[in-house]
Amino acid sequence: MWLDMQLNLLVFFFTLSLSTRQGKVYSLATRAAQKVLVVGGSGRVGGSALRSLLQRSKKDESVNIQLTAAGRSVDKWNAYVKSYNIPTNVDFVAVDISRQSEQLDKVVDDYDLIIHTAGPFQQLRENVLLKTVARLGKKYIDVLDDVELSRICRGEEYQSMCKRSGASAVISTGIWYV
Repeated sequence: MWLDMQLNLLVFFFTLSLSTRQGKVYSLATRAAQKVLVVGGSGRVGGSALRSLLQRSKKDESVNIQLTAAGRSVDKWNAYVKSYNIPTNVDFVAVDISRQSEQLDKVVDDYDLIIHTAGPFQQLRENVLLKTVARLGKKYIDVLDDVELSRICRGEEYQSMCKRSGASAVISTGIWYV
């Protein structure tokens, strides 16, 4: 139930025809596949999101996405692929989201939408991935579940970065349901 609600939000968010800093308009219903990066894609939450997006794109031809998982460990990803029969067209990229880097910039810049599920978020005082996304003018959604970090990410610094670059972010979508 939670995942379906979150994916409906994701599809709605992504199909709003939001313009990018280059003035292009994106929609999941376009002919060109939209590149989606699921950070934490071999974890419990990210893996569920990845599998649901794969399933949704198979059922609905208008959902035209190219999925890539990101994480710290290619070994964990390979085990995940084997356990869940993830198709070979889903790529993996190893990335460190704990600090700003040229490599993180290059990875983020290659995608239309970044879905951040790589916790834990507790006791962090900045969201390096969100800052990168905001600086590069990308679309972003996360499951941030730490109240203080959520307040920080909704603050003026992050909002100003997003406004300057044309980035859009939906934060703290949560992972719990009743």
